[in-house]
Amino acid sequence: MTDIELFFKIAESEIRRKHIQYLKKQKCLKCVSAAEPNSPGANSPGAGIGTDDFAPEPNKGKAKYVKRFNEGIDTALKVLQREYKDFVKRMETEKPRGSKF
Repeated sequence: MTDIELFFKIAESEIRRKHIQYLKKQKCLKCVSAAEPNSPGANSPGAGIGTDDFAPEPNKGKAKYVKRFNEGIDTALKVLQREYKDFVKRMETEKPRGSKF
């Protein structure tokens, strides 16, 4: 049982990791900028220049592909979670029948 649970956790984390990598590559996920709002000098003129606040809008054509990719990731995670839950229920119902474990 723990092997299956470990596989589920690893598969879920890999899907999420690859999703984040894709979004960073497409520049749809903002990284933490060097100039934090609470840092010294943040209120000085020009403190926000060069941060992600002034990044251009993402390409509209690229946005629809990213949206479809996000929907695919959500579907994959839902299917993985549903199959794992079904497996756990199946194991619980089969265990008392004659299993010696």
